[in-house]
Amino acid sequence: DISIDKNAESGTYQTMLQISASETIDESMRVSKLYPLTMVLDLPKTSPVPTNTIQNAESVFPIKEIIQYAAIGTIVILIGALLYNRIKISRQKISQN
Repeated sequence: DISIDKNAESGTYQTMLQISASETIDESMRVSKLYPLTMVLDLPKTSPVPTNTIQNAESVFPIKEIIQYAAIGTIVILIGALLYNRIKISRQKISQN
């Protein structure tokens, strides 16, 4: 059973294969040998991400930014109107006294 990591890429890979065997004369003695093994990993190509999903995501961001800027502008206008009314009321009180 062979499993492949999800980050594996197609290509040629070099691995070292270790082979061990017991001696026929003495079971406690083992002989090991390393052999280079060339492996070619040929994975199926993944399908590209549909482009319409990316376009929809990009078109949402300008609308979101417009709403944010409109909200900030509205807040600035309301604060300005409040300040103007406070100044106007305080000037009327000063002129009445």
